[in-house]
Amino acid sequence: MTWDHDRVEELLAARALDGLDPEEAALAERALIEHVPGCPRCREVLDSFRVVAGDLALVADPAAPPD
Repeated sequence: MTWDHDRVEELLAARALDGLDPEEAALAERALIEHVPGCPRCREVLDSFRVVAGDLALVADPAAPPD
């Protein structure tokens, strides 16, 4: 399969935010196995999405869970 960088980046961004349906999640996992390890551009993008997703988790004030 030939991977389009824009599509891989889109999948990785949505994956970082846990926003993929099962079909797209499977495609993202396939990209992670087949494409990302050999592509410096996509590895860098993946790392940046992970950082941003982690930062987003710290933006909101903690909320107490309901009883």
